[in-house]
Amino acid sequence: AVAGVARGVVPGAIRLNTVQKLTNSIADSFVSDLGGICINPITNIRNYGLTIWGNRTLATTQADTEKALYYLNMRSLINEVKKVCYRASQRLMFEQNSDVLWINFKSYITPLLDRMQSSAGISGYKIVKEPSERKTEVKASIKLYPIYAVESFDISVVLTNEEVSVEEE
Repeated sequence: AVAGVARGVVPGAIRLNTVQKLTNSIADSFVSDLGGICINPITNIRNYGLTIWGNRTLATTQADTEKALYYLNMRSLINEVKKVCYRASQRLMFEQNSDVLWINFKSYITPLLDRMQSSAGISGYKIVKEPSERKTEVKASIKLYPIYAVESFDISVVLTNEEVSVEEE
C-alpha cells in the first residue's frame, strides 16, 4: 500500500514528466481534499526520491461517512482476498459438497488472512459458512476487521519554566 516513504517509494523512477514541481505541501493538500476527492500525487522527497504520497482513494471522504474502503491499503487488501477466494473456488469446483470441501476451502484462504493479521494489515477476520437454498452452492462471508493507517500526527512540544520532579513508585 502506498503511504509515503515507508512503502510509497517508486523503485527505479528517475524523474517525472511534468513542467511544474510538486512540492510536499502541495502533495499533502491533494491528499487532504481536492474538490471533494482525494488523489495520491507523486512527489520527490529528499533523501528518498520519487514517492507516491497518501493512502486515500478517489472516493469522497467526509469525516462522518469515512469507511475502510476509502483507503488504498484496504482496497488492495480486499482485492488480494478476492483473488485467493476465486482461485480456491475454481480449484474446488465440482467437488462433493461436504464438510471436507469447506475445510479445504478455508485452508486455501486462511494462510493469506493470517499473514495479513500478523503483518498488521487487519486486526482479525472471521470466515462464516452461510446456509444456501441450493445444494450445489457454497455460500460464505469473510469479515475483515481493518487497522487504519495513520494520516497525521498531532504532537505538542511544551517548554515551561517549572521545575520537573521525578518520583519512583
